Amino acid sequence: MAAIANARKSRLHNALEGLALTATLQSFPTFATAAFLLKLCGDHDLVGDPGVAIFVAFASLAHATLAVILGPSFPQLFKTVYEPKFFEAHLSLSDKITAWRTPARRLAATGDDRAAAVGNGRGDG
Repeated sequence: MAAIANARKSRLHNALEGLALTATLQSFPTFATAAFLLKLCGDHDLVGDPGVAIFVAFASLAHATLAVILGPSFPQLFKTVYEPKFFEAHLSLSDKITAWRTPARRLAATGDDRAAAVGNGRGDG
């Protein structure tokens, strides 16, 4: 059943799915964190202002749109923003998210192993 649904996915549907994933999982956290840090630093102009939420939403969409449009053409420039796995038509939405998360887990595990190796001073983990 999933194979039939994936085979019927149009290019537009796949592109919109990739754009939504890029905006939601990569762009939105960046701009939301920036707005949150400005609030924490004491910028009282942002407190209770609905313009902050609008800015975060529009900036996330603009950032994701630029990444999706320019990412395939300039992969070195957009390597941290453009995720090719989001645009693979044969993957379902949940498979795209799983494929995106998997390398991060491997990198986190590698970083933990390095920290453990440095922490004991022997370098053997």
